[in-house]
Amino acid sequence: MKTTLKQLAAATFIVLIAMAISINTDASTTKLINANNTETTLELEDWMTNETIWNASEMAFYTSETDAELEIENWMTNHRTWHTHSRVYFDTELALEMENWMTDEATWTVNETMTEEQLTVEDWMTDSKIWE
Repeated sequence: MKTTLKQLAAATFIVLIAMAISINTDASTTKLINANNTETTLELEDWMTNETIWNASEMAFYTSETDAELEIENWMTNHRTWHTHSRVYFDTELALEMENWMTDEATWTVNETMTEEQLTVEDWMTDSKIWE
């Protein structure tokens, strides 16, 4: 109990120090930054408007790839590969049996009947001042 309390106090102290360091600001760090940033003008270069470069580069994106040729291997045609019954296990279920409780009429007869009290209308339910 004492150890966990000390650990909790130490963790709280560390968090408070971290918050104090991160919040430490003064007037010199909150000066407004000059908003007169302007971008330099863009210049077109010859390669940007050269159609041969752009038409040739389109062909670089399209490459035709072919799959390797498929071959039939021995295991694909071996009947032992596909007709192994020793590896397949089937579960069998036991037949269902009728038990005495299933056919006993007393099991399925419900004698309890539940009744609810009749609801009554009370004054507060019909008071228009409450519902306005």
